Amino acid sequence: MSRVLIINRQRRYRLSINRLRQFGEILSSYYQKDLGTFSVLLTTDKTLRRYNLLYRCLDEPTDILSFPAQFNEVPNLDCNYLGDMMISVEFANKQALAQNHSLEKEIKILMIHGWLHLKGWDHEVDQGQMCRREMKLQRELL
Repeated sequence: MSRVLIINRQRRYRLSINRLRQFGEILSSYYQKDLGTFSVLLTTDKTLRRYNLLYRCLDEPTDILSFPAQFNEVPNLDCNYLGDMMISVEFANKQALAQNHSLEKEIKILMIHGWLHLKGWDHEVDQGQMCRREMKLQRELL
């Protein structure tokens, strides 16, 4: 049974959903004792802009938004469920072109970033710990 759900709601860019799911499975099992399920919605700048405004009061598209599961708010929720992330494939493509690597690699980089947020890391308030962890995961998994 898969621990990672990948939903592709954009049609502009061709992606291997199977390879992204396999990468998500590797990420999910990175810490053997810490298996966690999550979902990834691949979508458009328009959708990410709408949710960025709704949840962060920023009226602009972004590359990724993460929504950690709120265990205290939902009784009987599977405690292995980490949450959901949304990735703008358009935004990711621009970043991939700027970094001179593939769109698939950029989405995997964003999945690592989102997964760390789902695990409780927050680069906006820590002292660089999340960034160091993110770079370590990129070196090991990409």
